[in-house]
Amino acid sequence: MRNARFKDYLTGLLTASDEGVKAVEKIPYQGVEVLRVTLDSGLVVDLLVTNTAPPGGDSHDQPERIVTKDGREPRSEAITV
Repeated sequence: MRNARFKDYLTGLLTASDEGVKAVEKIPYQGVEVLRVTLDSGLVVDLLVTNTAPPGGDSHDQPERIVTKDGREPRSEAITV
């Protein structure tokens, strides 16, 4: 999962949480984008998301190819547990 999609996914998880998360915002910090998480207690945490790929691996010049564990295409409808 590429950074942009993972940041959106993580932001959704954190903002949907009832565990004291007041706000999540993407902010520039020293030339990169971090997720700034503000808790109800006032504590502020900056999360830097990084990733790597093997040599010859993921080319960011191409659209992301989403792969699932069993090789099927990802579902487009919501899953209720």
